[in-house]
Amino acid sequence: MVNFVEAQKPLLHFLVKRAGLRQQSVEIEPGTVMSFWVPKEKVTKKKCPINNEIAPEGKPIDVKLLNGNGKDKKSRPSVVLVHGFAAEGVKQCTVVGFSYGGMVAFKMAEINPNLVHSLVISGSIIAMTDSISDATLERLGMKSSSELLLPETVKGLKALQSLAMYKKIWFPNFLMKDYLEVMFNHRKERAELLEGLVISTKDATIPVLTQKILLLWGENDNLFKVELARDMKE
Repeated sequence: MVNFVEAQKPLLHFLVKRAGLRQQSVEIEPGTVMSFWVPKEKVTKKKCPINNEIAPEGKPIDVKLLNGNGKDKKSRPSVVLVHGFAAEGVKQCTVVGFSYGGMVAFKMAEINPNLVHSLVISGSIIAMTDSISDATLERLGMKSSSELLLPETVKGLKALQSLAMYKKIWFPNFLMKDYLEVMFNHRKERAELLEGLVISTKDATIPVLTQKILLLWGENDNLFKVELARDMKE
C-alpha cells in the first residue's frame, strides 16, 4: 500500500530544489551522516562515498543569503536554521532554534561565541534539568519523554499532536499510521538521546551569554510554558 506521508517527499524535495537549494550529505564520523540543504551555487561536484550524493570536498560550506540573480548579499547576516530534534560554514551567524534545536543553539552560543552573533529561540530552554522534566511529564500525565515524543500508536501520536497544535486539526487514522511509519525511525538512538539530554538540577549552570537573544514564544505553549520563558529572561 502507498504511504501517503512518504509519497510527499518527492514533492517537497522538488519545491526545495526550485527554491535554489541542493541536498548534501557528509559523514562527520564513522556511522554518523549529517544531511543538510545549501544554495546550489555552493555545491561541489565530488560524490559522497556514503550514498553517492553530491558532497563538499572536505571543506566547510559558506552558506550565504542570495538575491534573485545569485549574487551574494554581503550586507545581510548569515542564518543557520536548527530543526527541532548546525555546523560552521560561516564566520558569524544568527542561530534560530526550536525545541531541541533551541538547546543546541544555546550550547553553540556558549561554546563558540565568535561564531554565533545572536540567537532566536522558540519553545525551548537552556538545558533540560530533571526538575523541569519531571514537572512537565507529571503535568502532561506521561511517564517518560520517549512516551511523549516517540509515540508507537495512533493514540500516542494524537496525544502528541494535541500538545503540539493550538488549533485542533483532524487527521484520518490511516494518515496517522503512515506518519508513524515514516517520522519515528531510529527509535533506540532517539530514546538514548532524550535520556542523555536530562541533567541534574544541582549540576546545572547558567552560561554567561554575550549575544543578543530573542525569545519567541506562544502564550499557549503546552510543553514549555511561557513562565519558563519569563524565568529564562530574568
